[in-house]
Amino acid sequence: MSSPGFLATHYLAITIDGVEIDLSRAKDTTKPTTTNEVAVLQPAPYESLVLDKTTVTNFSSTLGGLYPDGLTIDVKDVSLAEYEKPKSGKGTKVIAANFSVDVDVSKLPLVGHMFPKDLSFSVENIQVLFSTAAISDSTVLTDRLPNDIPAFPKEITKSANFAATLKVGEETITISSGEVSAVDKSTTSKPNMATGGKQSQGNVNKKFGPVFVQSVDLKFVNGYLNFVITGSIKLGPLTVTLDQLEVGSKLTEFDLDYGLEGLSVDYKKNAINIGGGLIKTAYTPPGGTTLTVYNGGLAVDLSKFQLSAIGSYTNDNGNPSLFVFANLDEPLGGPAFFFVTGLAFAFGINRNLIKPQVQDVTTFPLITAALSSSNTTKNGAGQVVPTDMNTYLPPQVGEDFLGIGVHFTSFKVINSFALLLVKFGKELEFDLLGVSKYVAPNPKEPKPVAVVELEVVGSYKPSAGTLLVRGMLTPSSYVFSKECHLQGGFAIAFWTGSNPHSGDFVFTFGGYGNHYTPQAYYPQNISELGFTWQINSNLSIKGGGYWTITPHRIVAGGFLKATYNLDWVRACFDVNARFEIDWSPLHYEGHFSVEFTLEVHIHILFVNCWLGFTIGEGLSIHGPEFGGEASIGLEVCTVDIAFGASPAPKPLLSWNKFLTTYTAAKETSGSDTVDTTGMVQLKLADGLIKTVKDSAGNDVEVVNPKSLELTASAFIPNSGYQLNSHPIIAGENFGIKPMGVNIGAYTAGDTSITSSDPYTLLNISISDSAGQFKIEEITEEVPRAMWDGKGDEVDSADDTLIKAVTGVTIKPAKPPTASETQAVDRSELAWNIDPRQSDFNWNKLNDSSWTSTDKATATTDLSNADGNRKSVLKALGFASKEIPSNTHLEHRLGKMSSILVGTTANS
Repeated sequence: MSSPGFLATHYLAITIDGVEIDLSRAKDTTKPTTTNEVAVLQPAPYESLVLDKTTVTNFSSTLGGLYPDGLTIDVKDVSLAEYEKPKSGKGTKVIAANFSVDVDVSKLPLVGHMFPKDLSFSVENIQVLFSTAAISDSTVLTDRLPNDIPAFPKEITKSANFAATLKVGEETITISSGEVSAVDKSTTSKPNMATGGKQSQGNVNKKFGPVFVQSVDLKFVNGYLNFVITGSIKLGPLTVTLDQLEVGSKLTEFDLDYGLEGLSVDYKKNAINIGGGLIKTAYTPPGGTTLTVYNGGLAVDLSKFQLSAIGSYTNDNGNPSLFVFANLDEPLGGPAFFFVTGLAFAFGINRNLIKPQVQDVTTFPLITAALSSSNTTKNGAGQVVPTDMNTYLPPQVGEDFLGIGVHFTSFKVINSFALLLVKFGKELEFDLLGVSKYVAPNPKEPKPVAVVELEVVGSYKPSAGTLLVRGMLTPSSYVFSKECHLQGGFAIAFWTGSNPHSGDFVFTFGGYGNHYTPQAYYPQNISELGFTWQINSNLSIKGGGYWTITPHRIVAGGFLKATYNLDWVRACFDVNARFEIDWSPLHYEGHFSVEFTLEVHIHILFVNCWLGFTIGEGLSIHGPEFGGEASIGLEVCTVDIAFGASPAPKPLLSWNKFLTTYTAAKETSGSDTVDTTGMVQLKLADGLIKTVKDSAGNDVEVVNPKSLELTASAFIPNSGYQLNSHPIIAGENFGIKPMGVNIGAYTAGDTSITSSDPYTLLNISISDSAGQFKIEEITEEVPRAMWDGKGDEVDSADDTLIKAVTGVTIKPAKPPTASETQAVDRSELAWNIDPRQSDFNWNKLNDSSWTSTDKATATTDLSNADGNRKSVLKALGFASKEIPSNTHLEHRLGKMSSILVGTTANS
């Protein structure tokens, strides 16, 4: 065989259009029929080099077909090779692009600050390689590369390959992925790296300060390059184990992002043992950008008690968002009815807390964590995290909350947990969540006689003036038998402050029944308190009841129904009762009924039917005056028996009685008059700068006229308002239902009111307004049940509010312009004619030195001064009669013989 030529042992470098190309050819002497060719493209200094479809296609149309359209990668060099090229024909063509990147470990989520600042992490040589065929050993090609050019992977597979050399500290790791999925230029977001593509692991097993790097994995999926670090961080007794710490980027636009699938923590020191972890989830707010959220759990095992916690963390565009909910499992004692068995604490920063519906309280994340805390272990802490945590506790900048909860028992048979939360972000709100469970005869009984579980949710918003508490029995509640299900709920609501329903309230246990339609703003959909019991396939019993109280009435009722069914006989027993009491004015109604039905199935010859009878009794009462009606009925007839007074319309209230019953007015002792103080209030709503004291010690308010705003409000709604005897109509027709009076009967849009029109107006008088103020009415929706003088007591659910004028706002018609100054009243320029005692020391002259000429001159000068004074005041607009006499000057003129001459006093 002939010896190798010059190109077999030397390199040839040429530069074309600023690109330096190193070429070498080697002839494999073991295979004289083939050659291996290698070329390297590098940019000239201060130039860049890109790998694109055109470059690849120019080298090999086959590889160009594999390369995605539009994919352009900035690289530091490109290696071209043809493996085992025959004398005639084509060999296996290989093209590899190489580039590097530095990794900023401080940007790693959650744990970046734990890495030593001097620990470097970089990818020295990232290589994207395409080959037209598989190569089992590429050493012959790598041997022809310059020393500063990354080697080809020893084993090259067909299509796309990937390789890299990573440097962690001073440790170098080479990773090769083998065959990977095709590069996809359309990738716009990071794909799921857990599936798809190929990966290869480079073992490190090195410690860098507190950081232990076990391995670095390389993943390449749909054009996305990703490095995954497996390792841990040890800080004293604390060990943090990392789960898929990732650094990656799209090849089309190399911009590193950082990720962490999760982590676990383990802390051991003396008697303290802590364990748990965080897992990565995603949350997309409505109309917002998807956030990476880490949720997790933690268990703390101390020598005397256990503490468990759940929490969450994310970074919302530079705003840290987190919450922590911790449970202390330690009996603290107390009376038998409130024996504390544990505490809970919660806080959230830039976190919203969305209250659950009452039927979902037991599945609310914080309640779930509290109820499962006693079963939480160190190893299982990360698994107690509810899957819907992001739904109920989403990141939201500007929302914060604090909470405290208590686990307690009552007489060892009732176990309860109550959580009070305070939200103080954009709006102050108090929330209450609770669960209480009663087990009879005791909680340890394997087959209890009764189980009653109650869910409670409540809220109070001071700004809205609403307090609402709702409760509901859970489906797991029963008595006697699990087939005897308990059901029902309750609600308590108050309205206060500026709320349009202020002063109203409702207590309801079991709802409102079918004969009373509640106000639309009352709590709705409250099921009756009762039970359903399917004793067997033939016999079932159902019963229930309700009770509701409002400021005006009580409504209550109940029922019991039993049904028995056989193939040939069926019977039904039905009892119903309801009553209603209005106490202002007093009126009551009650209705009671009992009905029994019995049927027998008859089959004789061609007759096949049910025969039976129904018998019922009913009783209705009313008052005052007391009266009623009893009835006895069969299917064929009914007998009614009346007794007592006949039914009469509900009595109406007088004006004074209405005021003292439903408003803030008070009765005047010993008189028929009513004290209406406070029925109309005037308040300074805006513009107050400060409050100072006058000489008498009274408060004086300093007001900015530009932002001045006064509100005049009335407890009783109005048809409109009257400004300086000029009526202005607004709002709807309304009335006073307890009085049976219609008010505000007017034609819409009509601003004239005759004396015969019934109306109420808020009278406003402004002295010397000169058009300097503007008036705007305040309209609110008031309950028709109170402010409607027509219609019956049952209001439709969609027409329970009336729009009425409840006040006015008074503002400057034209706020002062910033560049203008207010006119100075001329009275402010008044003079002071009081003598000044300390300006001169007066010395009386002797008559011998005071000549008549001197006296005349002094008199003339003083007279001229007085004339000049009057001229100046007239020029300022004062009339002659408005200018008072200068008595002191006149006195001097009359006493010229004893005039005093002054000399400047020492000061």
